[in-house]
Amino acid sequence: MPLASCKLLLLNQSMTKASTRWQNASVGRIARQAWPYIDKARTTALCRLSRNDCSMVVRSLTGHWLIGTHALRLNAPYNDFCRSCRDEEEEESTEHFFCFCPALSNRRLRTLGKPFLNDLSDLSYLTPRRIARFVQLSNWTPF
Repeated sequence: MPLASCKLLLLNQSMTKASTRWQNASVGRIARQAWPYIDKARTTALCRLSRNDCSMVVRSLTGHWLIGTHALRLNAPYNDFCRSCRDEEEEESTEHFFCFCPALSNRRLRTLGKPFLNDLSDLSYLTPRRIARFVQLSNWTPF
């Protein structure tokens, strides 16, 4: 068997195994909704962002930023309610930020194409650059 064929076979097997692990993982609920499968083109686009933008997208899509309950776990200052719409009924969360916050609907429309998203899976169709732009315009710093 030619070496190139061996390499291709190994690559395909490793991608299949990685995809299966990603889809069956019991952790990363937020990230798996926004990035449901391994996508080489989308991953490349993420890696081509500046270091700050890449970090911002990864933090926001994984929920590992100073927002709501995650900030509380880190003993960092946090809000019980959304800092944009100031609705005390709404818990500050990644879902609320990306999908439902009425105060961010105009920014969401300009950058993501819709004033409201159905859920985080709607982010799976967007480029990392558009997601980074929305986070920047929101003034919610994920660091």
